[in-house]
Amino acid sequence: MFNERSLQWLGVSIIGIMFFAGISGCQLVRRIQNTMTRIITPTKLNPDHLIKIKSIVEDAINNKVTPGAVVIIGTPTKTYYQQAFGRLTYDENSPPMTTKTIFDMASVSKVVGTATATMLLIQDGRLSLTDPVSKFIPEFATPEKAKITIYHLLTHTSGLAAYTSVNKVKATADPELPAHENLIRFISKMPLKYKTGKGYTYSCLNYLTLAYINQKILGYNQDTFLKERVYKPLGMLDTTYFLTPEQKKRSAPTIKSATEFRQGEVHDPLAHYSISKAYAPGNAGLFSTAEDLEKYCRMILNRGTYNGKEILKPDVVHLMTTVQTPPAVEEKRAIGFDVWETFPWSTPLNQKIGREVVGHTGYTGTLIRIDKYAGNYLILLTNRVYPNDKAKVTPLRKAIMRVLLESCPLYKDIVAKQPETK
Repeated sequence: MFNERSLQWLGVSIIGIMFFAGISGCQLVRRIQNTMTRIITPTKLNPDHLIKIKSIVEDAINNKVTPGAVVIIGTPTKTYYQQAFGRLTYDENSPPMTTKTIFDMASVSKVVGTATATMLLIQDGRLSLTDPVSKFIPEFATPEKAKITIYHLLTHTSGLAAYTSVNKVKATADPELPAHENLIRFISKMPLKYKTGKGYTYSCLNYLTLAYINQKILGYNQDTFLKERVYKPLGMLDTTYFLTPEQKKRSAPTIKSATEFRQGEVHDPLAHYSISKAYAPGNAGLFSTAEDLEKYCRMILNRGTYNGKEILKPDVVHLMTTVQTPPAVEEKRAIGFDVWETFPWSTPLNQKIGREVVGHTGYTGTLIRIDKYAGNYLILLTNRVYPNDKAKVTPLRKAIMRVLLESCPLYKDIVAKQPETK
């Protein structure tokens, strides 16, 4: 299982981990093999305690945190909690939320979409973590950017800025080129915020660039590739960058103003500017349902397999769910996923290799959380940005995560010692 090619994939991070941990390469390989082959035995949850989630979400809706929400909690073999709340909008005549309501995933697209596509290309031998970006985008072949690799984009250690404005891109755009080409050209000319590999900035630009590279290798956009290799095999039939008219009607709206009602179109400005049938953006733009995401989470907890179908190899899942940032970088990131360390996102029991809590949030109000130690997942989908992007969803997220931890025997004593979540 842990072959020469796997070692090549891990090569970027192995050296740093060896220095950090003071262990030999053989010891490290044995530790990684153990975590990759260990079967996760899910801890049973207390469904009676999870009932508390209902009042928490209903209070949030009444306080105009979000028009509605969908929550699913489960393990690889059992759904413990599944409930939809509220409506698509605050209008009394608006359709009710259901577990088939489609949400703008925002930055959850980075992991369920772009990072998954990139890691499949690496798994297939068509791409490497150590490949320089300039191999695919010649404009990156400058003294400042030449050292940026696929690994740096995936872990947000490239040095690229967090974001840029659509107006700035448009101001220098070539009218003869598609929007996504102009966007990548603009990114390639932006100065770095720090030397590559020497810092961390969570950056949408990293993943917009990755999606472009995925597309160059494939010869078509990553939406088609992901449907073929991931979404259709998993039965994630409502997961896509390009919604049908019927799917748009089931989508949770994100914007309502005097001039616009946005439903079934991506909320993020750069993704909205660049998306076309020729380009599925990498930072946002994916739409999905809680039911679909449950299948993805189960696949990750099953080390890449779902219902007997291998989607990702175990060593790829390992890279996606363990810390891969350099030891000198304080922020802990895996490939695609964030590695959470603070309560209630995580607990002290999750601070060892193989016990991590990984996940990702989205600006529109989305969240997936996967607990490798307890063997469970949480999916919380809201459209908190509707209508005017003023509501704050973090307290709702924290309150639900606390209830989940309280319902798990592994964490019950730890939670009891923590102050009330705010």
